[in-house]
Parts: sequence; C-alpha cells; structure tokens
Amino acid sequence: MTKQIRVIALRMGEVPKVEMMDAGLNACIAFVGGNIECVQLDGNYTNGCDLWCNEEGLFTCEPNRHVTLDWGYSQVVNGPMFIAAHDPEGDTVGLSDAECDKWLALSNEWPRTLSSLPDDATPGHGVLFLIM
Repeated sequence: MTKQIRVIALRMGEVPKVEMMDAGLNACIAFVGGNIECVQLDGNYTNGCDLWCNEEGLFTCEPNRHVTLDWGYSQVVNGPMFIAAHDPEGDTVGLSDAECDKWLALSNEWPRTLSSLPDDATPGHGVLFLIM
C-alpha cells in the first residue's frame, strides 16, 4: 500500500482544503501537473512547511489566485499546488493538525503585511499570502 500524507490542496477555483495524497515524487508531479518546485514557507531545514508548485506554471498554467509569493516583490503563483511538511531528513511528510490550522487560517487574514509575518519567517523564504 502506498503511504499517504496530509496536505493542504490549493486548486484554482476551489477553496483551500485538507486532503490526503500519495507520498512520493510521482504523486507530486501528478498533483501539480508537471515539473515540481519546492518553496520553503517556514521553519528551518530540519522541520517546516513547504509549498509545492509547477516549476513552469508561470508559463503553462492559469493563475492560482489563492497564492502570492513575496520575495521583495509580489508574484502570483500559477497552477495547482499543495502545502506539506518536511522532516529532519528532508523527506516530505504530512501536515500536523496545528500546521493545517495555521495555513488554513491565513486564508482569512488577507491582506497580510510584512509586520504580521510569522516569527519563524526568515529572509530567503517565500512568504505565502492566501487570497480568497
């Protein structure tokens, strides 16, 4: 049986929701519809949460109006994507209850300002804004 992980699914035209998906590279590729790209959202390299999206989505997918990344400039991320956690070995793992609650709650806090970023957001990380 394939291992399953709990993620937050961010699909165009749908409300962000918690889903179970198969673990592994092929499942990630299938979910985002192409080559995958990982953006670390919070935490550090031993524990934290990541946004997984289509690496070429900016050119090949429709905009996903749920998500904007702030790298010092705002960029809407295109295509379906999901949020998952990672462990100290760097493996993608399912989200905890607290992590699900944290990221789903962001959808009710638009607009967010840089002064209201999580304490563990550090330079170089993508800052996620969920837009409903």
